[in-house]
Amino acid sequence: AFVYYQNLPKEITRYNFYGTEFEFRNDLRKAENVSVYPDEESVLRKVWDSDITKINIAYVPTNDSSDENSVIALNAFEIRFKLDVAYRNPNFNWINEFTSTELTSFDDIEQANDTLVIALVRPSLADETSVELDGNVVYVKGKSQEELDLATIKFLMVALNITV
Repeated sequence: AFVYYQNLPKEITRYNFYGTEFEFRNDLRKAENVSVYPDEESVLRKVWDSDITKINIAYVPTNDSSDENSVIALNAFEIRFKLDVAYRNPNFNWINEFTSTELTSFDDIEQANDTLVIALVRPSLADETSVELDGNVVYVKGKSQEELDLATIKFLMVALNITV
């Protein structure tokens, strides 16, 4: 039994991005299974599009006492922090303005050519767990809190070109 457990693959929760150690709350291999639409390359190109100078993290909060608002806040912080560190890395040296927007509905999202909107879809509104690019909007959706975390990690893996 000891040999069996010794040889099990260890969780990958850290990644060195050009000298910066990023830590994730879940195993990157689990996040690898989250679907990306239309494909990972399209999302990667959109995140690093030279026309994008603003990143807006949008969400629809809940009015009840559920933990969904705190999960949205945690995922929004993680996306903002890691993308900001990546953009400011001396290898890239991009400066993007980050904002967040509280919406009443995802139908209210305004698109602009210079703005990438990252829409965090809380579990009670999500119809699936995925990362989906639609124009200049990337929808990060999870049907549960853990699945939203995994979708966020998957988005960051794609955005930062992380492979496991």
